[in-house]
Amino acid sequence: MKNRIYKRKAVFTAGFLSVLLLSVAACGSVKNGDKTQSEGVVSEGGTDVMTGYETESDTKSWQNTTDSTQKETLPQETAEHVIGQGPTAEPDESQNTSENVSDSEGSDSISNDGETQESIDAAIVINPPEDISAEPVTNGQYVICLDPGHGGSSPGAIYNGYREGDLTLAVAFYCKAYLESNYDVFTVYMTRTGDTEFSSNQKVDLMERANYAASVGADVLVSLHFNATGTDDHSQKGCLGLVSKQPWVTEDSQNLANCILANLSVLGIANNGLVMKDSTTYYGDDGAALDYYAINRNCASLGIPGIIIEHCFLDNPEEVQFVDSEEDLQNLGAADARGIAAFYGY
Repeated sequence: MKNRIYKRKAVFTAGFLSVLLLSVAACGSVKNGDKTQSEGVVSEGGTDVMTGYETESDTKSWQNTTDSTQKETLPQETAEHVIGQGPTAEPDESQNTSENVSDSEGSDSISNDGETQESIDAAIVINPPEDISAEPVTNGQYVICLDPGHGGSSPGAIYNGYREGDLTLAVAFYCKAYLESNYDVFTVYMTRTGDTEFSSNQKVDLMERANYAASVGADVLVSLHFNATGTDDHSQKGCLGLVSKQPWVTEDSQNLANCILANLSVLGIANNGLVMKDSTTYYGDDGAALDYYAINRNCASLGIPGIIIEHCFLDNPEEVQFVDSEEDLQNLGAADARGIAAFYGY
């Protein structure tokens, strides 16, 4: 696999807003075309952290299910790297931050355990903003692919009246609009602009999202998600970034995710840091484990840094404050956008 050549802005300008100064200080900065290594303590262990639905095979969505038989427990020798951002950055098995689980049978069905169809239908309807064009504004230089997680037959986590797939789409639109309105160097594409999917087979769908990013010449892909524990414990808080361990994309992935998390933390969301996770199914030609999460793995296979951002926990009533108004969703989209811009030195 050839390394992609990434374009980077070499000069930081004065007069940033304070939030931008904070994000540049907290994330991997860019100087003269070279990126500094993300800061943080890296630990290895067998902890079972399964954040996001980007798992190594087809997946089932967590929707208030507490069926412990659905959880995948990793073998103790499986390597998982938690790149710390603070005291809450290293989850243990009691902090299983999974919104969805890997389905060993490869089913593409949605799990409705503990969630009735009526409650799914009764979820608050959040439509994408009508005043934001889905078409990319061709500004050139840097091509960003936003991937609103879920959609179509996969609504994602459904808690406290909110469907994850609706929230991710709205946040993606606001992120796109902020990038296009405040910077003249980004061309922004979205993997979906409605309640759609590439395929009802989630394994195919996740590969096609990465393929779409490659088809538009994306420099990076940012997959937007919201978290849920999938257990009776609804006290988990914070944002989290899932990044690739593949050497040709890992530094960019870490720096990009850190920039976004730093900006989300300005909104009052706890920064839980970054997670890398080894696949127990997919291996490279050299026998080394590939990435566990499909977006990380699929994008890396195409030479694209693909990251997953979990914004907050939908199953925690205290964190609903970050999604319960249009202004809140705009703030999340703007924070994502400022993080992307900071990664490129803006």
